[in-house]
Amino acid sequence: MYVDEDGDSTDADGSELDRQDAAVAVLNASTLATQVRVDLATSLEPATPLVVDDIGCEASDLFALLLAADLVADDEVTFACVRLGGWAALGPAIKVSGRIESFLSPELLDGMVADALSDAGTAAKVAGEVLRNVNSYVSEDDWAALKAVAKYADKHAVALDPAVVVRIARVGDGHNDQDVARMLRLLDAASPAAVADHVIETFKHLGGPYNRITNPGDSFEFNFDDIHDRLLRILYSENRISRGYPRIPKRRYSVTVN
Repeated sequence: MYVDEDGDSTDADGSELDRQDAAVAVLNASTLATQVRVDLATSLEPATPLVVDDIGCEASDLFALLLAADLVADDEVTFACVRLGGWAALGPAIKVSGRIESFLSPELLDGMVADALSDAGTAAKVAGEVLRNVNSYVSEDDWAALKAVAKYADKHAVALDPAVVVRIARVGDGHNDQDVARMLRLLDAASPAAVADHVIETFKHLGGPYNRITNPGDSFEFNFDDIHDRLLRILYSENRISRGYPRIPKRRYSVTVN
């Protein structure tokens, strides 16, 4: 391919080439580095946006560079292609996009919620929508995704629905990386406020002594701190437990299940 001084592109035989076709051909030349391809395509000054279906979707930052160069549309059609390249393609593209919030969907992040929330650059753009609609974005009991939701919500003080907290605790039950202290913080901070059923259903999945909360007549102890105090008050107010005063110097609550 040759570009003359007038900007006309020709092939080896001197035949004039369509600039869009030429740009797409360059972009699909996968032996070249992505930045080189985008720079060459830009130099052809093709009519834009290019048709994304003509560009190979690959596991690279190609589409992020295309978005940054305004060679492709920043819309759901482009991102449907981008996600075919996996997180290596989607992550960089989300960071570059100026419109991702307007067309973000569960389908776009399907199988990649944990990646999206674990990367600060992408989480800044998608976390709000994901955490408001956890059950839509994590429709399956994907522990990696739900753990990422819990970690992000806890770190950034985002209140989750108490039913979502219960779900995270249930799916995390039996996993070594279930963080009990984190789950208690999320339950305490839930919005709307957790009721006794939420507390009991969460405790059931946090191991001992929490899982003894379903045994009528059972007595055991909890640490004495503000979070335990507030959660136990919920159970006490709904007559699910009897509780003693904090034992000093042990600083422990005694609890009996009603």
